Amino acid sequence: MASDFSGPFEQDRLNRERRHATWSCAKHNTPIKFYCEHHVIAICNICVTENHITCNNENIEDLIREMKTETDTGQRNEYLLNVQEGIKSCKAVAAFDLTLVQTAVQNAYDAKIENEKTIKREKEREINAEAEEKIGRINEERATKLRFCYKYADKQIEPLEQQKNEILKEISLLKEKIENLEMDFKKKVTIIHGMCDKVKELKQDDCDLMKNTYQVLKLIRSLRDKEGCQAVRKLEHILRNVRFVKGYINSSFCGRLECSNYMRWKHIKTIDVQGIENPVKVPKFVGLVGYDSIAVTNHEQTDLGLYVINLSQGTSIRAVEGNPDTYFVACSSIDRSRIACGKFRKGCTGDILDKCVTVHDDNWNQIRNIPIPRIDYNYAYVDVGSDGKILAAIYGQSSIHIINPDNGEIEDTINFSGKEIRGRIHALSSGSIIARSGDCEVTVITRNGETKSHVYDEGDFSLFRSETLTDTIFVTNWNKTSGRCTVGQMSLDGEIKVKGEVGFNDPSTSFYRSACLVTPSGKLVLCDEKQIFVYKKQFDI
Repeated sequence: MASDFSGPFEQDRLNRERRHATWSCAKHNTPIKFYCEHHVIAICNICVTENHITCNNENIEDLIREMKTETDTGQRNEYLLNVQEGIKSCKAVAAFDLTLVQTAVQNAYDAKIENEKTIKREKEREINAEAEEKIGRINEERATKLRFCYKYADKQIEPLEQQKNEILKEISLLKEKIENLEMDFKKKVTIIHGMCDKVKELKQDDCDLMKNTYQVLKLIRSLRDKEGCQAVRKLEHILRNVRFVKGYINSSFCGRLECSNYMRWKHIKTIDVQGIENPVKVPKFVGLVGYDSIAVTNHEQTDLGLYVINLSQGTSIRAVEGNPDTYFVACSSIDRSRIACGKFRKGCTGDILDKCVTVHDDNWNQIRNIPIPRIDYNYAYVDVGSDGKILAAIYGQSSIHIINPDNGEIEDTINFSGKEIRGRIHALSSGSIIARSGDCEVTVITRNGETKSHVYDEGDFSLFRSETLTDTIFVTNWNKTSGRCTVGQMSLDGEIKVKGEVGFNDPSTSFYRSACLVTPSGKLVLCDEKQIFVYKKQFDI
């Protein structure tokens, strides 16, 4: 009987043991005894020893008992009720107090944010206003600079356009000359053909024609145009030898037509310097200051100012007020905006000549003074070389200083022997320099101090000036016997190419006048201290 009743219970026990028996370590096949909190796994004794000795291992049976205790229904319900009450209380607080806090936060930050937005808008307005003001100033400055740029560019372009048109006009005149010759030729051919037809019809009883036979023969013979043939041959030779030369004179670009032996200086204008606006009573040439402008000093004791005369317009402006103790004797453009000047200074002593070599802007404001060594005289002559450096020399000395116009420093000095500077100096395209060294003598000075002198023997007193486009030396010469001033030309080798080609009568016994100038526009300029005579080289056809 006992076995009958024990059957189901026994079976249940066996099932539980079997179930517990199957909860064993898969690795070691031993019962699970512990729970590793660190690795969150159930482990056996061997696992603890091998891999979990330092872990926090809980006994499985203790852990199960604790879980059963914690999950007791009565205790659990009490906790849950407490939590539920607490949540209700929190919701009540949140609905009132927290809402008040939320509103306070919202209001505080909204007010601050709105304040910051107001500050932002005000700052934005200030920045925009400041920017607009700056933009206005920038635009005004830009407009001013653009106006200056346009004005300056137009000032440079206008003479170039003028010179280009003058050269093109010369070419057009040559072409027109060809057309005129062709028209004259056709007319003469027509006349000849007509006369020949009449001669063919000549009869012995044609009394009127026979009476004028001599005149008819003379007319026919005159149509044998030997002069016309020579003119055509000459024109052809000119056309084959015309060339265009270009370069820079005193930093101004220039160009012109050249044709050896077939061009002559022709008088085109006389400017009465005492009758124009801003009159110059006793003008003496100082130098070139542009495409068609020259600088002159008024050598009148109450003035001695510097004037700029525009040859094309025949106008004069007073550039620098006069000073009886200091006046200009030479000038040359360094670039578009700077001019190197040489001056005479009264009463200067010592071994330094100060305030006689200066650099001015294009409005004749002095921007730099350059002291140079002095021995005796107080006349400083200047020119500008092709490298843009100032060349400066003092009357009576045997040296020429090479000066950097940017800082006024003397970079080198050309020393030479046997000759002294006796007048203005002029740069050549090769880098050499010419200087007057005697009454009728010019000396070519190389950069290493070698010299070669030439005498122009036409008169009693000569002044020399080079024209850098062709490196021709122009000689302004005075003859005491004839009382005439003329201009000749000579080469750097001393060969006299032209003697007394142009000039004027000068009855004055004082030989010192102005040396001629050759402008970038191609004009030759002379002055008798009352009038300026302007010449232009034209084709001799």
